[in-house]
Amino acid sequence: MGSGLVLLGLSFFIIPSFGMIDFMPDFIGCALIMKGLSKLSTQNGDAERARERFKFLLIITLLRFVMIIPLAMISDEMTTMLFVFSFAVAETVFLILAAFPLIEGVNHVSSRYGCEIPERRYNDMKIVFPLFAAARAVLVAAPELTVLTNPAYRDVIDVTELDKPTLYSAKNLVFAVCLGISLFIGVVFYISACGFFSAPMKDKAANEKFIADYNADIAANPVRTVCKNVKTAALLIVSGTAFLCTLHFYGLDVLFDLIGFALICAGFAVLRNYSPYAKKALLVSAAAAAVSVASAVLSVYISTVHYHKTYVLTVGAVRAYTALAIVLTVEYALYAAIMFYLYKVLCDAVRDYVRAPVFDEAEYKKEFSLKYVVLCSVGAGLCPVMSAFGFLYMYEEEVWIVGLLLFAAFSVYMLKTLMSLPYEIERSM
Repeated sequence: MGSGLVLLGLSFFIIPSFGMIDFMPDFIGCALIMKGLSKLSTQNGDAERARERFKFLLIITLLRFVMIIPLAMISDEMTTMLFVFSFAVAETVFLILAAFPLIEGVNHVSSRYGCEIPERRYNDMKIVFPLFAAARAVLVAAPELTVLTNPAYRDVIDVTELDKPTLYSAKNLVFAVCLGISLFIGVVFYISACGFFSAPMKDKAANEKFIADYNADIAANPVRTVCKNVKTAALLIVSGTAFLCTLHFYGLDVLFDLIGFALICAGFAVLRNYSPYAKKALLVSAAAAAVSVASAVLSVYISTVHYHKTYVLTVGAVRAYTALAIVLTVEYALYAAIMFYLYKVLCDAVRDYVRAPVFDEAEYKKEFSLKYVVLCSVGAGLCPVMSAFGFLYMYEEEVWIVGLLLFAAFSVYMLKTLMSLPYEIERSM
């Protein structure tokens, strides 16, 4: 029923973060939980709501992961504390909001297929899950909050006060204590979760019936399959686009473009049966992936040999940066072509929706076609801007912050636009 993936995803929440650094990234856990809920959400409304809320949590945890590098460059304890506290509160709110429909959804589907979850485990989980989420946030934020007791941040400092012991001077001890407690409550929570979520997995007959009903529902509603594939492709293409942002650290491209174009290739591979343009887009994406290998090599070379904040900007460094800028220009030119093919693929992929019929064709052309035109035009328009940034790195590397903000905003807009039509279709069915 997908409970195994949900349980695997929850395991990523056991290990707490150290400031902004999360050794077991929560966004991977969110993605696994969403995947586990993909089948359950077709059978129950609570599971569908939980999946939607974990999607918001995925965005928040992914943003926290991306913010590690900028905060490391700023290297200010007060700023880090504010970010840690803000993300801890936001993640806790969404985790608790997602916990209750998740528990209700799994319990309802399990009961429906004859594998009852014991009432005691059900009631315990409704208490343990929110308590774990709240306690986890407090224990993650507590060590960072000790910076508020640092005398250096006071407006008026008496020299004698610097010698007085404060919580800030015992920050490492506070962290060790919070880490130990957090690991303990994490293990207790996971044991409870195993007892709750593993119950539906033990009844093989119930699981087989669930899979049979799920497959029958998909076969009876072929449009659902198209919706599922469009959403899967959209997530892959948006994720790939996010990897193309110009995030550099000491001259090194942190998010290698090769990974981005590989994800885009996977997205078009999912849509290859819906449009002949998908195969062309697949070839263009593969070509861009091949070119991105050169940009990755140049990025590593510049970071180790010609990084201009550490070494003098020599003729060799100028040549290396220029070569990188040219390669990036080729990449973005290919991405602009990908945007053109994406529009063609989307139009072909959703044409069956109009024939369903669940939409008025005129309304489709006015609304959704226009959205795709604007989306792909904006994506293509970003390409010359990002190519120009390739040359600006030579003089001021901090321009990657602008590129990061542009690509983050575009990625969110792309995700919202690509997902709007499948969700509208499913609501109409």
